[in-house]
Amino acid sequence: MTSSTDPSRNHDDDFDLETIPEDQWLDYGLTALKEGDYLTALSYLSAVQQSQADQPDGLKAEMGMVAAYERHGQPDQAIALCRKLTQSPTRKVRKWAEETLAGLADRYPDIFQLTVKVEESSQSPAEANLTGFVPLEEAPAKAKGSPTRKTGANPPVFRDATNAINKTPSPTPTSRVNQAPIQADPAQAISQVRTPDPESTQPELSPPGSKIYTPVWKQAERAKQWRPLGKVNLIPFWLIQLGTAIVLFWVIYMTYTVSVIVVNTTLDILPFFLPFWYLYYVNPVPYILVTLAVLWLASPWLLESILKLFYGLKPLPMAKLSARSPEASRLLTRFFRQKGLALPSLSVLPTDSPLALTYGYLPRNARIVVSQGLLDQLADDEIAAIYATQLGHIIQRDVILMPLIALVTQIPYLIYGQAAKLGDYLAEKCRDTKGTLFYYPLLLVFHLILLVSTAGYGLYRLLRWPALWFSRSRLFYSDRLAVETTGNPNGLIRALLKIAIGQAEAIQKQGKTALAVESLELLTPMGHQVGLELGSLYRQTSVETVLKWDLVNPHRHWLALNHSHPLTGTRLWQLASYAQQWRLEPELDLQTLGNPVALKEIPLGEHFQIWQTLALQGAPFFGLFLGLAIGVILWILGILASLLDLWQLSWLVGDPWLLVGCLPIGFSIGTLLRINPFFRDIQPSRLRGTNTKSLPELLSDPKALPIQHQPVLFQGKLLGRRGIGNRLGQDLILQTESGLIKLHHASTVGPLGSLFSQATQPVSLVGESVTAIGWFRRGVTAWVDLESLRTPLGKTSYSHHPLWSTVIALAFALLGAYIIWAYAGRG
Repeated sequence: MTSSTDPSRNHDDDFDLETIPEDQWLDYGLTALKEGDYLTALSYLSAVQQSQADQPDGLKAEMGMVAAYERHGQPDQAIALCRKLTQSPTRKVRKWAEETLAGLADRYPDIFQLTVKVEESSQSPAEANLTGFVPLEEAPAKAKGSPTRKTGANPPVFRDATNAINKTPSPTPTSRVNQAPIQADPAQAISQVRTPDPESTQPELSPPGSKIYTPVWKQAERAKQWRPLGKVNLIPFWLIQLGTAIVLFWVIYMTYTVSVIVVNTTLDILPFFLPFWYLYYVNPVPYILVTLAVLWLASPWLLESILKLFYGLKPLPMAKLSARSPEASRLLTRFFRQKGLALPSLSVLPTDSPLALTYGYLPRNARIVVSQGLLDQLADDEIAAIYATQLGHIIQRDVILMPLIALVTQIPYLIYGQAAKLGDYLAEKCRDTKGTLFYYPLLLVFHLILLVSTAGYGLYRLLRWPALWFSRSRLFYSDRLAVETTGNPNGLIRALLKIAIGQAEAIQKQGKTALAVESLELLTPMGHQVGLELGSLYRQTSVETVLKWDLVNPHRHWLALNHSHPLTGTRLWQLASYAQQWRLEPELDLQTLGNPVALKEIPLGEHFQIWQTLALQGAPFFGLFLGLAIGVILWILGILASLLDLWQLSWLVGDPWLLVGCLPIGFSIGTLLRINPFFRDIQPSRLRGTNTKSLPELLSDPKALPIQHQPVLFQGKLLGRRGIGNRLGQDLILQTESGLIKLHHASTVGPLGSLFSQATQPVSLVGESVTAIGWFRRGVTAWVDLESLRTPLGKTSYSHHPLWSTVIALAFALLGAYIIWAYAGRG
């Protein structure tokens, strides 16, 4: 039970200065600031400021008010108060204010100049911001001459800067261009102001006890001369490619078969419609094979047309590439001259997100595409390293199959995207015509388009699944060839990290994930969901800390099966090992974490706990084996019944439908067993005060699994696509002060509830400030299974993950029972 004077409790419920002891106002204010309740923080802190002016607690309150004003969208008040603190008689408070004021001036140049003019003061501190008070919203555009961060040239090694407030020298104006603001806890900075000793007359800042992280690039060198890394056995890779083609065909065949059954069953139920019975007698295999062959032959030209028509693809002249990256230009020219081939077609996509992809099943019809964001954000040698990876795809011939996969997945994705645009237009027309004769026909067409868009997205997710293993495997080979071609493993490491950073920045800038980024993900060097956390957290904590999970988690390979890209930590570790093989210092210190840990290397005493956790994590799928075991036991019972002349049970022997029916029943049992451990009750007391963890802290556990969830409360801005294109919650991202985190939503009855429910949907809150409560999970990427999303005005969207999991379990149990009842024992 929470005490009425507990500063960690919800301030919205108990804010009343008359009922709170005065000596606790500061604690309440700083707690509210940490929790993001800025109005309450300002109320308490301003009261402390007025009652204890020029005293240590008063100085702490004013420092907190600077952060609260800025984060509440009042940078003018923050600047004015910070200017006042620069006149403090306390030297360290004065230094803190000067450093903070410089950061405010960088982020709000126009407001800063106006404030200075109003106060008729010309003082402009020129030190860098080390406090981390960074606004959640985008800062206004910088005035001419203001420093801006550019990732491409001299970008920021990832190391800790201890006692940065006291010891870090003020950077020069040039070095500030590439220095990112530090996201420190405001309350931590304020806590450095301490009460003076009785003999002291001035408060002073105590030495900070924690580390402040400063991201910097090492700019590790490349090899001047190097030996080849050795021959690679490509047979496993070709077998994976062959297996991918077979599974892709099987998925398409089964999709067609199930679609025919669903359509005919629906038409048979509906009045005035006749099913297409003849489809049951047509062998679809030849038609599927011919269609795939035609698509494969035409894939380079069809993909190019799609990219031009829907994503704005433009030619990239060699002269323009040479101006941005002379090394890339020389690399391409030399490489294809040595191979006796013509230069491939070069193109550029006009998007801020760094992308690179190659398609075309032969070297002579290959196309290499990069985005404008990649050219703008990467340095010369890094652009060349990315182009070298694309050459790797051409030489190792994975482009033979990949264009077909890309085209097959692009078709349903385009249906999804274009239907979503049409649906948004119809939704607007429905609002305009409400109350007229046109309303209900338009509403019917809108819901049909909604179903088409949803089906297109679901088909896209299904068709990309067969290519996931192949997509992960091909990148290791292309990385190796790129390193051998350029002698620059460190350049490729920096390039991949900057791609992740650029993807996160593009999502924050655009407020959503661009359609091109998601639809082309199988072809790109870095998955955009990895970029969410790695790219947005690089200013908060070391990259090595975030990537440690990829190297030491014993279940990492199982959890990566559903991802299109290999584990980033493993991939960068391999590149760092190439650097060490050539006696180069790696860009990242991943080797200090040790070699990637294999399960067999873990002590035997820990194996039981590891497998127990894994079994619970994958309980629904391990339940399939349980269902199979139940079916075999029933077969054995049938054998015994036959021996005992119990004819009522003898039909159990060898019935295949009995096994088929037991499989969904086993899946249902596994799902039910996992619900309680997966979705434990969220206690409000665990979401406040000292129990809360920041996003970097949550990601720092290298042995975490999704089932080992952490109840969390995050505040920030909800990003994502608007309209019916996000009705299923495909693109829900929370932008917090410490980074980006993916959100998962589930209605009571799953997708159908998200499509047709009248309750508040998360998509309707996109663009607003929200409080997200849910279960934080750590796998290859991190996400939050939502319990609720709430705006400051009380608008709330609820998620029902436990209930939806229960519905799925019951549905599979009924399916299994129906199969056994309808088909088992009937010969």
